[in-house]
Amino acid sequence: MEMRVEVTSRETMKPSSPTPHGLKTFNLCLLDQMTRMYYASVVFFYPSDPTRDLPVKIDHISCTLKKSLAEALTRFYPLSGRLSKNNLYIDCNDAGVLYVEARVDCSLSEFAKKPEIRLLDKFLPLHGVSTGPEEEAFLFGIQVNVLSCGGIVIGTSSSHKIMDATTFIAFFRTWTAIATGRPDQAMQADCMAASTLFPSSHTMPNNAGLWHGNPFTKPGKSSLRRFVFDSAALSRLKLDARSEFVPNPTRIEALTGFIWKHAIRASRMLSGMQPPSAVVQSMNLRHRVEPPLPEQSIGNIAWRAFATYENTRPEVELRDLVESVRKSLAEINVDHVKKIRGDGAFEGISKWLEEAGRIYTKMRQECYTFVSWYRMGFYDVDFGWGRPGWVSVQNFGDDAFKNVVIMMDTPSGNGIEALIALEEQEMSILEQDQEFLASAKPQLSMVLQGRSKL
Repeated sequence: MEMRVEVTSRETMKPSSPTPHGLKTFNLCLLDQMTRMYYASVVFFYPSDPTRDLPVKIDHISCTLKKSLAEALTRFYPLSGRLSKNNLYIDCNDAGVLYVEARVDCSLSEFAKKPEIRLLDKFLPLHGVSTGPEEEAFLFGIQVNVLSCGGIVIGTSSSHKIMDATTFIAFFRTWTAIATGRPDQAMQADCMAASTLFPSSHTMPNNAGLWHGNPFTKPGKSSLRRFVFDSAALSRLKLDARSEFVPNPTRIEALTGFIWKHAIRASRMLSGMQPPSAVVQSMNLRHRVEPPLPEQSIGNIAWRAFATYENTRPEVELRDLVESVRKSLAEINVDHVKKIRGDGAFEGISKWLEEAGRIYTKMRQECYTFVSWYRMGFYDVDFGWGRPGWVSVQNFGDDAFKNVVIMMDTPSGNGIEALIALEEQEMSILEQDQEFLASAKPQLSMVLQGRSKL
């Protein structure tokens, strides 16, 4: 499918009120400092109501989005700032965020028939790793795409330098609350929590680059596919994953183990060997500290837990993998965080990097990264014209990204979508794995849920 996107306007949006002088510096935390200046992107699809007048509607929507965005930025003012040259803080100078409007020469129903992942990039204002001087780069951008049918696709690009998924959702809850006339439900960002938990440093720990992931990337091309697991499939997987150690696995634990199992199987079939394997899982720390941190705390307040599997017997048992997943997550508790926070942050993070280096070296190319955005609230992003009919992460299927899985809700809320990136030959094996396909349905078309007021 070919799709032409024409940018009709591009501007910089600034907070509706200037940031007070005493709030001009947002100190980065150590995890922010170690995070690359790259954009994580989410795309929201809103179907249209064909009975409404398109030009009037779009003008009103544009005005509402801009006005409410400017007001939301006063509450999350670091997003309008710029990174300092020394990578220690954000200069909250109200330089602004990128706001783009565009026209798309296809309808949402046409796109939904075969939603090609590569086309998602066209809906986005910013892409990948920031080019040019980092201290001049936007920290947030939005692109409002108007389709020929009147449907709207909102593409967002957020710098992972200061925004994890929880920060993103907190900002959008605030923005949508303002846009829909509910200012009492808008949040004020907490700009102190992250740097208090993990104070910044003028020097980086050894092997800080390992925070970005496994340095041992598999050769070959990457293949990115989306699979849907409905409620019945997830219930079966939870039953199959039960064990004495994990009598009641969660949906995410069971699905993580299931995908990991079949990725291991594909890798072993291709290589003819039975090497050990590992999964690294990203997890929100805000509720794993005492006292808990508010959801609107800005920054990378997340940790990574390793689950390992070193059994070399030919058949991999789902329950064994789920036990490893549960154990790795349970170890990251309040007591663990006490050892790596505050004055102990630099040493604690350095020890994690040392352990990560050992695991990556041992597992080599058999490490998988799992990210769960399940039930985080992405389908609650309603600017006043209804909930999105579909939400997707960006295309991350270039050859540098392999062994990556992102899980999030289905539009109905009953199932889970998994976006999986594997080496292309391994993906081909996975797509023919009948045991895998008994639970996983390849997403060949998009079914938009809900009723829009557009």
